[in-house]
Amino acid sequence: MRKNILVVNNKNGIRNSYERILGDDHQVVKTSSSKEALNKVSKKNFHLLIIDIDLPNIESLNFLRTLRKLDARIPVIMISAVNKVEMAVEAMKSGTNNYFTKPFNINEFKETVEELSNKYIDTSNILPLDIEIVINKVKEEMLAKGADLREAGKNFEKKLLKTVLEKVDGNRTIAANFLGVDNKVLSREMAVLGLST
Repeated sequence: MRKNILVVNNKNGIRNSYERILGDDHQVVKTSSSKEALNKVSKKNFHLLIIDIDLPNIESLNFLRTLRKLDARIPVIMISAVNKVEMAVEAMKSGTNNYFTKPFNINEFKETVEELSNKYIDTSNILPLDIEIVINKVKEEMLAKGADLREAGKNFEKKLLKTVLEKVDGNRTIAANFLGVDNKVLSREMAVLGLST
């Protein structure tokens, strides 16, 4: 699946290089300023942000903190020409998921892009209210049937898994992230509960 990736860098040549590296597999949106980047993030879902640390007119770590307040779900890769442990530590504290120093290994970078962009959780169509309704409905059904606690728990878990999977169009990665488990655990639970794997 093609992901939306936002690249923030003040040099056109560098922005274009990211598009050459990632553009065959993903939709790469480029911007040269933090202000424009914030505007784009507020209007569109991005699966990943790639931020160059040398942005004009803003301290990059503050920019990252602002982005995190706007949408904490988006994975972030920060890239810098500065090879300092202190900078990497500060970037991680500010909310970046990975930190690359230029020049970097292209294959390693692409692998990281794939791994992080797959972790993005689009919860726009999974409202907490939906889940609450499911919980209450299953409780009522179980009480009406006089089910014991074990049976009620199994039925509830099955109903919850089915609901989440339906809402994410069967995407197990998103469902697993939403439920706070990894894909293997989700597959095992689905098999135990008799859901199609």
